[in-house]
Amino acid sequence: MSANGLFSLAGWYFLPGVRNIFSLQFWTARIHANVNQLVTGYVQTALYAILIRAGDPKPAPGSPRFVRDRRRIHIFVIVIYLLYTVYEADYQLRLAGDFYQDLGVAHDVAEKAVQSRFRRLYVALLSSSLIRRIDMIVGP
Repeated sequence: MSANGLFSLAGWYFLPGVRNIFSLQFWTARIHANVNQLVTGYVQTALYAILIRAGDPKPAPGSPRFVRDRRRIHIFVIVIYLLYTVYEADYQLRLAGDFYQDLGVAHDVAEKAVQSRFRRLYVALLSSSLIRRIDMIVGP
C-alpha cells in the first residue's frame, strides 16, 4: 500500500464521526464519543490555545459555546478531509492517463484517426511479439 493510501486510511480512521460507519452495534456510546471526536478535540484544543488570550477562561466542556465550537470544528474537519480525498482521487486519475494518451493522439481527433492509430499500434506490437517468439523458437 502506498504512502498516500496509508495516509488516507489513517485519516478516515481518526476523523470524527466517520468511524460510525464501520462500528459494530455492540459498541457503547461512551467508546464512540471518545474515539470519534479525536481529531475534533485536538483541533479545538489548539484553536482555544491560539485564539483565547492568556488569562481568559476557556469555555467549559458542555457549555453552549464549547458545544457550538465543537460542532463547527467537527464539520470543518470532515469537509477539509473530503476535499482532500476528492483532490487526491483527481490527481491519481490524471496521473494514470487515458486511452488517448496511450495511443498518442489528441482528445479532439476524429474517430477514424483513433481507429487508424490503434490498428497501426496493434500491427506493430503483434509483429514485434511474433518476431520475438520466432527468435526464441528458432534462435538467433
